Amino acid sequence: MSVHEAVVGAVKLIGYQSYSFAPATEFLATMTTTKVDYILADVHMPVMNGLELQRWLKRNHVSIPLILATSFPDDHIRLQSFAEGAVGFLIKPFSPDQLREAFRAALKVAP
Repeated sequence: MSVHEAVVGAVKLIGYQSYSFAPATEFLATMTTTKVDYILADVHMPVMNGLELQRWLKRNHVSIPLILATSFPDDHIRLQSFAEGAVGFLIKPFSPDQLREAFRAALKVAP
């Protein structure tokens, strides 16, 4: 099982509905028809990484709360992501409780 599949499974396990897109450009292509409350994105995705997605959303005035996740924690990237508006930063592997708390924080700031 891939990390992507494991995260999708964890999201369902804690009681949330999810849509899965890989890479981020697939999500952007369907954004006008897909209603989402927040985005969970990996910092190191192919084609468009999580920070690039964050900048695209900001540049295009899309105000969907963003949670970034990574297997390679880096304080500079974490601080940069928060400075640019991320509402959460998870380090993999993360627990279902950490995921649930990140989602709850995102829902509090959802437009």
